[in-house]
Amino acid sequence: LEKLELKIAAKALEGDKLFGSITATEISKELAEKGLEIEKKYIQLTSNIKKIGTYNVNVRLHREVKFDMTFEVVKEQN
Repeated sequence: LEKLELKIAAKALEGDKLFGSITATEISKELAEKGLEIEKKYIQLTSNIKKIGTYNVNVRLHREVKFDMTFEVVKEQN
């Protein structure tokens, strides 16, 4: 997980504001595409993700094992 570079493409309006928001579901789907099956209930967002940029989430791998993961939200190319 430490070496994983996760980028999530999302539709964005002018000024880097997202058309919606990024949720744990989208993060879980992107991780699954990289071969990591982590359910959305184990991904804890610290704030709403509504802009293009770099963010951190807390991933609970086990009851006593938590991991801070960094990922980037990028503008979706048409």
